[in-house]
Amino acid sequence: MPFDPRAPLDTYGYGVDSLSICVYGDTKVGKTSLALTTPEARTIIFGTEPGLLPLRDRHIRYYQIDTAQDLDRAVSWLESGGPKLRGYWIFLDSLSDIAERLLVDLKAQPKKDPRQAYGEVADICLDTLKRIRALPCNTVVICKLDRIEDVEGATVFGPSLPGAKLSQKVGYEFELVLAYRTRGTGERVERWLQTEPDGRYQCGDRSGVLSPREAPDLGAIAEKILASVQRAPTVEAEEQSAQTTETNA
Repeated sequence: MPFDPRAPLDTYGYGVDSLSICVYGDTKVGKTSLALTTPEARTIIFGTEPGLLPLRDRHIRYYQIDTAQDLDRAVSWLESGGPKLRGYWIFLDSLSDIAERLLVDLKAQPKKDPRQAYGEVADICLDTLKRIRALPCNTVVICKLDRIEDVEGATVFGPSLPGAKLSQKVGYEFELVLAYRTRGTGERVERWLQTEPDGRYQCGDRSGVLSPREAPDLGAIAEKILASVQRAPTVEAEEQSAQTTETNA
């Protein structure tokens, strides 16, 4: 779209109905179960392996992703949906597994330099994230947990992905980077999504309205962010009313 100074866009409400979210955590903490917190009929999962036991009593659409071609076709299909995708939740479960599968496939190609394969996987994944982030719906990327080196050189927990380039850049592609945390065992286990960095976990909340700890409920998190926009006209109206009162006085 060519630049036109006469046609500015409006930031009001930007992104509240098309959140891009990265959730990472240790194995079997409940990351896949987050799909239970979004509307069943408007949730679609793309993944590489059937780790879907927690969803066994739900009718959620699931598509298998085994190759780079599968991934590209899946994203192209989503892009073709256009405005029809509004209100949907798209899950990649998990990007760690998808990236590892792509890396194995690329390394197996004849005359392929294994070191070059890491760069190609990073390019494919980052391009995929940019494309799904542009979709008019909520997107959730699930990742495993790993120790990574952040941009400042510190070692922290973050999304597990092959190659330092991909691990360091992936966080920039999301409005929310959430660490799925647990504490305790059995019936006394406590679960939460960490939204703020603490020097140990790589997290982020661009909305600025979430608590440092949120319940593992993506639907509730989206509603909380949406509510922060819906309240804005009321606040503005109150300020205008106060100014009018002062003027009349």
